[in-house]
Amino acid sequence: MRTYKVLTVVMMVMALLSLALGAEAGSMSGTVTAGAGGPGISKALVVLVSGNSVAAMAKTVSGGRYELPAVANGSYKLVVSANGYSSKADGITVNGDLALNVALTKLSGTDFKNLGRVVGFVKAAGNKPVPKALLLLKKGTVPIGAAQPQNATGVYELQWYAPGTYTVVVVAPGFATATYANQKISAGESLWLDVELQPK
Repeated sequence: MRTYKVLTVVMMVMALLSLALGAEAGSMSGTVTAGAGGPGISKALVVLVSGNSVAAMAKTVSGGRYELPAVANGSYKLVVSANGYSSKADGITVNGDLALNVALTKLSGTDFKNLGRVVGFVKAAGNKPVPKALLLLKKGTVPIGAAQPQNATGVYELQWYAPGTYTVVVVAPGFATATYANQKISAGESLWLDVELQPK
C-alpha cells in the first residue's frame, strides 16, 4: 500500500513538472495574406510586443509564411505590417504552439489621399546607418504598426495611417530604445523623422 502511494505521488510530481516545463515556451507560425484566402504577402513584418519590449519578430517569406520558433507563453500584441496594406494589430495569447493566419487589407489610391506616413533614416553616432532597427508606431500606449529600414542606408517608411498624433519607438540590438512622442501624421503627407540611436 505504501509503495502504491509513493508511486502515485512520484507520477503526479512528474506530470506537474512536465506541464510546467511545456508551458514555458511555444511557437507561432502561419501565413500573411492579401485578404482572407488571398495570395501570400512576402516581406510582411510580424512583431510580438510585450509592454514596451519586442518579444519576437520575423519577416514573411515567399507565400507569406512566417515562423516565430521560440516564444515565451503569455499575452502579447501582434502587429503585422506590409507595404501597400493596412497594418493589423490584435491581442493574442501564446500557450504552446500557435498557428495563426493574418489577412491584411490592400490599400487603394483613394486611401492614400486620406492617410499619411512617417519617413526618415535610422542612424547612430557618426551618421552610421542602423539597418537592423525596428520601428513601432503607437497610438497612445498601443502599438498599431511596424517597419524596418528598407536597405543598408537606414531609410524607413511607417505607412499608411490615419491622421493623428502618434509615438514612434525605435529598438535595435546594442542600442538604447529611442522614443519620439507627439508625432503628427497628416492626410496625404509624409512626416520626416530622422532617428538617432545611442549605444547602451
